[in-house]
This record gives sequence, structure tokens and C-alpha cells, in this order.
Amino acid sequence: MAANVTSQRPAFPFRVRQQLCDAILDLSPMRSQDRRDHVFDQLAADFPGLRSTRRGEDPAMDLMQLVSAACEYPGALRAILDILTFLFKGDPRLPRIKGVIDMLDPERLLEEPERRHLLELLSPAEPATLARAFHYGTGTTVNEAALDPGDIVALVGHLEGLPGRRDRLPALFDFIDHVAHRLPRSSRVPLHEWMDDVSIRIGYKDRSAVDRLCHATDNRLASSGRFYLVAELRPDQLREDRFFLAAWRQHEDEAEEPLYQSDQSVRWDEAITITHDLMHRMAADTQGTAEEQVLELIVPRSLVTHPIDQWQVDLLLPAAIGTNYPLVLRSFDRLADRALHGPWARNWRWIKENDRSAGVGALLEIESHDLQEAHRSRAALLRDGPPAILFMLAALPAGDTLGTDLYTAGIRGGAPVMVWSRNDDVAEDLATRVRAACIEGLLTLRDHIFQLRLTALEDKDSAPAGFHASIVFDDFDRIPERFRGRSRLHSPSTVEAQ
Repeated sequence: MAANVTSQRPAFPFRVRQQLCDAILDLSPMRSQDRRDHVFDQLAADFPGLRSTRRGEDPAMDLMQLVSAACEYPGALRAILDILTFLFKGDPRLPRIKGVIDMLDPERLLEEPERRHLLELLSPAEPATLARAFHYGTGTTVNEAALDPGDIVALVGHLEGLPGRRDRLPALFDFIDHVAHRLPRSSRVPLHEWMDDVSIRIGYKDRSAVDRLCHATDNRLASSGRFYLVAELRPDQLREDRFFLAAWRQHEDEAEEPLYQSDQSVRWDEAITITHDLMHRMAADTQGTAEEQVLELIVPRSLVTHPIDQWQVDLLLPAAIGTNYPLVLRSFDRLADRALHGPWARNWRWIKENDRSAGVGALLEIESHDLQEAHRSRAALLRDGPPAILFMLAALPAGDTLGTDLYTAGIRGGAPVMVWSRNDDVAEDLATRVRAACIEGLLTLRDHIFQLRLTALEDKDSAPAGFHASIVFDDFDRIPERFRGRSRLHSPSTVEAQ
């Protein structure tokens, strides 16, 4: 069932509407029934649906009815402001009214003909497609935004109101492009033409910005057959070297499905064994659906230097866990500190947009963990643009917490991807392979490390770096629900412990 293009967006909360009514009634002539009727008639001329609004004799009640009805029509609040500005030009109370409306209904990005055309072009999309595109464009779900995925008017209105950035297209374009890539070519081409026209109208010189965005969407959708098992190892503050384990399954960037959680802490090697069993179960459950399964381990600083990828699993044919499927680390310390998410988000977006064009220019290669180099690395990563990936040419020292080293510089500087060798003797060999991978595509680094581990298993002399390669690959678009602010970071309760 295609989405609804004629639905209306929900009204604002009562207290917010009341604030706007109070501001309008401060204009004393608006207490007059005749003046309110005049405003109503002018408004209804542009929004005929408002003619059915029930009116009242009491000024406050009458105005509340009008404002509540106007809230349901995109652009109607702005029209009220235009009418009042014309009637009361120069009145010092107008800025207060404008301020309330600006807060509630930010200036729309689109002109009305553009909006109507867009709604028409989006009409073939299913609600599920729109919901995924909304998450792709905003990083939040339609449920979190309290929106109906079948209400295109509300979705587009919400996206139009999101603040943009000088150096990238507004989030609405991400949403539209994601939808376009899910529709037949007959629908996709007109949407891309719409994006070209509007991007130029809002100030972009040519279609290159749209091209970069489309390329990033292609990369993202390439993972459509990918399933993730995400396992979090959180330190037990009362028992040294023990961790609470939680794990969930995720398809692309869809909702997470909890698989395991226990209030009993375990040793890290036990956690890895349990995780491998869960991964084995997920592979069986998604057979025929998943093109690839990826294991992501969210670990604290104390575990990132462990050779986790070389931990032996499978009693029948023991092998390094990192040779069974792609295995990457994610930083617990960064996920748990939302103050670090801004630079991380910026660099992740840059990596997606420049995946196949940046090459080795995306790499920041540093040879030492001394304090001066750590400061230099953090500063380089915090700048807009490259570098965005950190390669440590020196093995990362063990440590229980973040400290004065390149790993901490990468976390603070927002490097989504960090690579290093646990053995300095093969660090340059690993660096050579990473540079070659970057030329092919920045987002291929995870898979290149996996293939390198397999090659080392097959012939350890030809690829010794595969035995010692560590990679942090932090996908900002897939921040787990438990780290998004509402979730808990306290001791877990048992969901399932098998």
C-alpha cells in the first residue's frame, strides 16, 4: 500500500498553541471578532480546508480553534504571520509572534510547487521504504520522531525543518535519494532530476553535490544483504578482568533484535566463545537471506590490544574467530560518551561521500604514540575533510583506560576507522596493504582485513600481517539503541542467557 500524500500533520501540543495565541492576542485589535474574521477569511483563501473550522465567540477560544486547525496544514502558520505583518506593520509585538512561529515551524526549505511535485513523485513508495529512508536521512526512527511512516506530508515537513550545514545538502536530500534507489527506474529518474533542480535553486553551482550524495547512498545500499551480530563487552566494575555480555542481531540499519544478555559477568575469552555460538546460530537463521554476516565487538580500551580475532573457536576444527567472518572492533568508550559523537559523525559522512575517490589521502599515518604526535593526530582529524582514517605504524600499548596515545587521539578526533598491527615487525607490510585497499574504496577496509586474515591462515609466510591486524570500524549510522541516550548503561538484567 503506497503512502498517503493528502494526510495532515499532527497539531502541536496545547501549551505551545496557547503560547502562540497569547502572543497574537497581545495585538489588541485581534480581540475583535471582526478582525479575527478578516484574518480567518484571508487564511482560508489559501487553505480552503480551514473553512470547516469550528469558531467561538470568546477571543482566546476562537483563536485557539484557528491556530489548532492551521497547525495541521504545512505553511498555514507562516501565512498567519504574513497576514499579521501586513495588518500591523511595524508593531513591536510582531517579533514575539515570529519568534514563536520560527520555533514551531522553521522556514520551509522548499517552495510550494517544489513540495507538491515532490509529494507526487514520492507517492509510489511504500511506508516501510519511507521509514528506512527517514532513518537513513536523520539517524532517528519514525517511532522516535512520533511520525506515521505512511504520512509523506508529515515526513517531508519534518525533514524540511531540520537545520542544514553549509558544506552538505540538507537531510531531506538523503531521504529522497534513499527512496529513489528503492524505486523502479521510471520513478527514480524524476526524483534525481528534482534533486538536481532544487539543489541549484538553493545555491549549489552544479549537480556534483547530488552526485556525491548518490554515490554515498549506493555504498550504503550495497550492504542490503548484510547481517550484523553486535556484541558489547562492558567491564564489571567490581570484578577485575570480567565483563557483562550483551548481544543483538541487526539487518542493515533496521531495528535491533536482542539475542543475549546476562547479569552474570564472564571472562573475556568466555564472552568470545558465547559470541561465536550466537554468530553460528545467526548464520543458520539467516541462511538464504544474508549475503554476509559481520561480527562487531564493542569493547573498552582494556581489550583493544588483545588478539581477539585470533581466539580459537570451533571444537571440531579449531580456527581463529576472525577467519570465520569479518570481525571488527567498536569503541565502547566513544559510544558511551555522546560528547565525542560530533567529530565521529562528520568523518564518517566524509568517508561515505568520498569512498572511492579519496584514496590514500584519507589516511593519517603516524609512527609514534608520544604526546606530541597524539595532539597532532587529533588536530588533523578534527579538521573538515581528510584525513579521516588513522593508521598507527607502532603497536598500540596495553592500557586499562584511554590515555596519551594515538588510539585516544583517534577517539577524540573522530576517526571512525583505525588500523594497526600488534607486531611492529609487520606494520609496514600491513600499511602497504591498507593503502592499496583505500585506493579501491575506504569502506572496503573491513573486508580487506578479513581477506588478509584468511590469506595468513592459508600461507602465513605470504601475509604475516594478517595474524596481527587490528581494526576499529565504527559505523556512525548504526549507533546501538542502548547508547542513544535513553538506554541504560547500568548493570543489565537477564534477557536470555543460554
